[in-house]
Amino acid sequence: MGDGYRLCHLLWAVFLGLSGGCAVPDPTGSRWSLQASPRPYEADIPLPVGFRLVDQSSEDWISGSVRYLRHHYVGRASRTAVRRFYSEQMPLVRWIAENNGTVRGTVTLRFFRGSEVCTVIVTGGSPDRSGRVNIEVLITPRFTKAAESESPPSRKTP
Repeated sequence: MGDGYRLCHLLWAVFLGLSGGCAVPDPTGSRWSLQASPRPYEADIPLPVGFRLVDQSSEDWISGSVRYLRHHYVGRASRTAVRRFYSEQMPLVRWIAENNGTVRGTVTLRFFRGSEVCTVIVTGGSPDRSGRVNIEVLITPRFTKAAESESPPSRKTP
């Protein structure tokens, strides 16, 4: 076999090696499924392989048992694949799905666990654009009805 044939196979193997890990065929064979990064930025927030943190528009802090996090990630995928990814991956790290929906192309998924709420907002990924997807993950304290009823005592004015 000629050098051109070998080169073609070598380039094809390199292409497959570089593209592997980002997405794999779904068991149905008709869709692409995102894979979870083995090293997400936060251990309890799954992140699809190939997505990166945008530092300039992210923030987080923790004080005692209270955590606040707002992370912005960017990568390439479809909104549908990202929605499926979080719907499948969040329960694996003990987040409980509360609700999800799409309004005007923006996907919002809401989860809770213990004293926290996690909202995942997915935008972009339109087929007519670059395929770039923005993921905003917001973790805030969860306020319950019991916490609302524990308001400080009202002050009496003379």
